[in-house]
Amino acid sequence: MEPRLSPVKPGVAESLPGSDAGIATLSAGVVTMALIDEVFRNRASGQLERALNLLIVARNQPSTYIASNGEERHSLTVAASDGVQVIKVTIYYQSKFMKFQTGTPLSVRHSIRKTQDGEQTLRITKPTKVFITQALVEPGRHVQQGQILINPPEADVLPIQQAIRSLLKQRVSVCGRIVQEEGVRTVDAKGSAVNVKKIEIRDGRESAEVSLWREQSQKDFHTGQYVRNKDGKHPCKRTSRSNMEPADEPDYTRRVTFAGVSVEGEIAQLLLSDDEVVTASSKLLLEALPEGMDSDLEHLTVNGTIDLNIEIKGTEVLTIQDIQ
Repeated sequence: MEPRLSPVKPGVAESLPGSDAGIATLSAGVVTMALIDEVFRNRASGQLERALNLLIVARNQPSTYIASNGEERHSLTVAASDGVQVIKVTIYYQSKFMKFQTGTPLSVRHSIRKTQDGEQTLRITKPTKVFITQALVEPGRHVQQGQILINPPEADVLPIQQAIRSLLKQRVSVCGRIVQEEGVRTVDAKGSAVNVKKIEIRDGRESAEVSLWREQSQKDFHTGQYVRNKDGKHPCKRTSRSNMEPADEPDYTRRVTFAGVSVEGEIAQLLLSDDEVVTASSKLLLEALPEGMDSDLEHLTVNGTIDLNIEIKGTEVLTIQDIQ
């Protein structure tokens, strides 16, 4: 039996059974409607023939994306409540954007339901019928839930080694320097040609391969650049919110062992025991030498490796302490 909203007097609120969000019906007559949970329980993805009565509780500004054919297109993301739960709705047909305003009650027919990475969404396309209707629900706490749903907080930034070991569906962000990049190539994704570019980033101890899809693949990243990959999964796995962007590189202190030195004028390159190479000024290295140690920098390690504490930013050594 389909769920029904109980008839109440106009303007009189009645709690909706099963709701823990303080949602109330404001209907003047009997209304038959499908609930979000019901239509997704019957089928996780695919065309939805039944109507959904929704109230828009949160709205982002339209955004731009590049379609598989290379065309620039626009989409709009909103959060909608059926009185019981909130769902993210993405509108891909620009002429329908104006109907999806915060606080607008809508009856939506022929939408597309999508379940990806455990997240349920509705998609509004050209065939979708959208009607502005009588208000059936009040937003209650679903306003706040809707804002979080379409603008979730950024995932925690983790070391790559820890991110790789994270839970399968956990969103993570990682930072690192680009050490290798491939050219953009085209792959087949469900019958559509999609651009993808692979980049390898390293955070000093571990590296990970990141795939940049569609418009992300067109961004101007280059080897040696420090970047942050936000909201990925096991950082090489992409989600709908994944986004790579340039980032400010932090400086930090670390204990290192170096096995060789190469000097060119005022610059000294230190070969670390893990085969990493960092750069310091020759003057900085000389000033850090203990009294009595050979000042011929390129011969410092002829009798063995040397341990030291360095403050480093990227591959540039800022300070050197405690040479042993």
